Amino acid sequence: MQIKLTTVYISLFVLAGLAGCGSGGIGPDAPQVSKEPEAVTIPTVTRGFYSGTLDSKEILSFVTPDQDFFALHFRSSTNPDIYSGKLSMGLNGAANVTNAGLRAYVGGGLKLGTASLTNSSLQTFSGIFNVASQLPLNFTVSAPATDVYQVSSEASLSALQGSWAGTWSDGLSTTGVSSPFTIAISSSGAMTLSTSSTVNSCQLSASLTPISTVNIYKVALTIPLLTGCVRTDGKFSELMLNGVAVIYKSPIAGKTSRLELMAVDASGSGMSFRGDR
Repeated sequence: MQIKLTTVYISLFVLAGLAGCGSGGIGPDAPQVSKEPEAVTIPTVTRGFYSGTLDSKEILSFVTPDQDFFALHFRSSTNPDIYSGKLSMGLNGAANVTNAGLRAYVGGGLKLGTASLTNSSLQTFSGIFNVASQLPLNFTVSAPATDVYQVSSEASLSALQGSWAGTWSDGLSTTGVSSPFTIAISSSGAMTLSTSSTVNSCQLSASLTPISTVNIYKVALTIPLLTGCVRTDGKFSELMLNGVAVIYKSPIAGKTSRLELMAVDASGSGMSFRGDR
């Protein structure tokens, strides 16, 4: 009996020793299995007004809280190319306009394509326009300095109210005035042209409404049927265009404010106005 008990004690001692060894042990000396750090993903956030250069020419971009995307590329100082589309927000600064959803109104002609944004934030983003029949266009834009434009400030109708003198991208008025055109904006955000003036033989009116949470205005522009107006030629009803507008510090000496306004129809064909006061 003594021998059997001794054998049991020895066996238990050996087992306890093995449990403390590194062979599958869970003691303090057991090897630790390292875990790969989990990748951090952050939803892309970009909105507001941005500026930069593309092919050494000025480019302005506008992003609304609803992910409506617009851009003006001033290859011509008075007739910029107009890009528009709906952004699909990704992760870690990525966003896209896919499925030929980018509409490019270039040199008076309409083209379709895509846009890819990277490193997007409230301060900056980089982009690529891939449009039919032209080389990819790479650009980077940044939010203007805070003394020029503040994205978090509330857009107000009082800042819009009054007269603005500038240029429409669609060209001469029938009164023979090429620049500056004068537009008037009421306290309610209603825009009208100066008396008896037209833009490229078209009459225009618009309503500008502040967009909450961002310093941008929503633009609803109307072009009524009018003989000689190229934009309504062959149509049976007035033409509706939608877009955005912003106000920022004018770079022109003696002027304090600049208004950028743009709008496009359902096809992506559009027009813009740049005015100062």
